[in-house]
Amino acid sequence: MIDSNQDEIRQQQAAHTRVPNLYMDIVLWLLSDVEKDCILYILRKTIGWSGSSPGERKSRDTISLSQFETGIVSGDYLFNLGVNRSKNSIKRALDGLIEKDLIEPRSSCTHCWWEEGDEANKLEKAGSCPRCAASLSRSYALAALTPNKILVLLNENERQQTLGRRFEWDVQMKRFRVVDEDSKQRKEDARAELEKRYNEIREKLWYPEIIDEIIEAASRLLKGRKIQLGRQVSGFLEPALKMQEEYKQPPLVKYALEQTLAGPVFQGAVGKPTNSWFRYAERVCANNRNTFLHSSDHADSGRSSPEQLEQLARKRLREAALLNGTDKAAEAREILERMLEALEQLAILFDGSSELAEYQLRLAFKQGASDLVGVRAERHAADFDPDWDPGAGPPSTVGPGI
Repeated sequence: MIDSNQDEIRQQQAAHTRVPNLYMDIVLWLLSDVEKDCILYILRKTIGWSGSSPGERKSRDTISLSQFETGIVSGDYLFNLGVNRSKNSIKRALDGLIEKDLIEPRSSCTHCWWEEGDEANKLEKAGSCPRCAASLSRSYALAALTPNKILVLLNENERQQTLGRRFEWDVQMKRFRVVDEDSKQRKEDARAELEKRYNEIREKLWYPEIIDEIIEAASRLLKGRKIQLGRQVSGFLEPALKMQEEYKQPPLVKYALEQTLAGPVFQGAVGKPTNSWFRYAERVCANNRNTFLHSSDHADSGRSSPEQLEQLARKRLREAALLNGTDKAAEAREILERMLEALEQLAILFDGSSELAEYQLRLAFKQGASDLVGVRAERHAADFDPDWDPGAGPPSTVGPGI
């Protein structure tokens, strides 16, 4: 007999109510003790109720105030003890759960089957059936839990407890995240500083549109993953600015960027690292720097013959004339400025006279000519430098071919 009773107790212990984790992790601890007791009782009477079919659960159950108060006894048998609270406490707790939108009450009549639920079935007198005037029963269901609903409870609890935290819903992680206002402000400040740095460097770049193309190409190699702003600054804009400062000649830098964009760095397989683009661009600059006249080439001037310098000058002037002829005066002027920085080299062609070298260079640029040494100060149909006036003519020092 004792063994039989123990078997019965073990079977009853094996039965259980599956409470959703959100209740156990968050919701229950945001309620008063009486509210917690009442919602647990509703949980047990709805999703914790086992029907005749396997897995069958109730979504709603009729629960009287006396059941909340003292439980259910049928005949000589005890089914549950209720919440063991006073009626007034239970009423306040149920009102609180309704206000928090955690439960959904509904009135109905067991005599005429009237049920509250739509505009045509509104209660005219609380507690009485509008159809047969009989006393109404009240059923309860659990309301759907939504992130916004729980956020209201969380943040209100934080406010009441003066804990100083704030929560928000992380859509990607599908979790509630603690927002540290100081940390958030620091992140916003850091982001603003990063954007300022991004804009400052971009304004200094000679060819920002090519850098944009390089960033897009890098993103494609990263399976379309967006390159974050910080990475754009450190991995692309700052290296490009460093290259400008080192080589100091826009045509050379532009050539290197274009060759890098069309080169093997960005033609590889998806997923290939893209941090080698700058090393490739620097090699292009280093290998072609002697092709572009620039003041940084002074160290190489002793190894360049006058004939070689004149050929380089002719090439640069032809490029400038071509740019001027296609309405790209700004880029043509960049070539002129870089050549003016190389006057110490070009002076070799004019018996060491930098003044004459500058005069002849400006004159050739103005006329769209490439013959730096033999160009004459004559009227010319083309005029690509209206701001410069040859004036009284070249300096008295006369170089070869003048």
